[in-house]
Amino acid sequence: MIKLLNIGLDTSADSSFGINRSSLLHGFIMEKLDPMFADAMHSQSIRPYSQNLIRDRNGGWIWQIKTLTDEAWDNFGRALSDTEIIHIRHSGSDIKIISRELYETSFEELFENSYFGDNTSKYTEIEFVTPTAFKSSGRYLNYPDIRMLLSGLIRKYDFCSDKTSVYTDDLLDELCARITVSGYELKSTCFHLEGVKIPSFKGRITLRTDGHTNLAHMTNMLASFGQYSGVGIKNALGMGAIRIIPQRRVYRNG
Repeated sequence: MIKLLNIGLDTSADSSFGINRSSLLHGFIMEKLDPMFADAMHSQSIRPYSQNLIRDRNGGWIWQIKTLTDEAWDNFGRALSDTEIIHIRHSGSDIKIISRELYETSFEELFENSYFGDNTSKYTEIEFVTPTAFKSSGRYLNYPDIRMLLSGLIRKYDFCSDKTSVYTDDLLDELCARITVSGYELKSTCFHLEGVKIPSFKGRITLRTDGHTNLAHMTNMLASFGQYSGVGIKNALGMGAIRIIPQRRVYRNG
């Protein structure tokens, strides 16, 4: 199962609390995990979880933990089951947990909703909620590279799913050939990580997938999956969180 845990935080004890605290929260949870599992996560290039901070409607902070496998949830869920206070070493502050909400879905449900659900649009609108970046040849890319975005989602989907896979030799090339950027509203920003500023971006982008209807379904499914996996680099530290904005436009071949 794929699970999303929203943890409401009382951050009044930390006057500097902000989105970059997600990397410190990652350090906190890694110390609470079973050491063997934590070591395995450090050594993997693809990790079956992501975490990030977002604002709620009232301006408070929510810590999101998203797991893509049952093993990952078993470890993260167990580590947090009795946690009521999060100690931030960097600021010496104690953050109180004030609420928890758990949501779950599955790879099969993502597939069925994308291919057989109500969404028949060839447009996919993505909001990059936390600073997002890609990396190529040792350099950071602070703009949405479509091929890197899709290839990362495909790799993580196939790595974490034990029942379905999406990769084929031609899929990525065909998607990139059929997808165009029909609109965007982006701004550059930085993600602060241990004294390093990672050039990144936030905002929205709308993708249009032409060709056969199934290609649009695949784009929408991968984007839906990305809401749990994150996109780009350093998803475990809080970067690359996205959400999908529902579309009203209907897909019509030709």
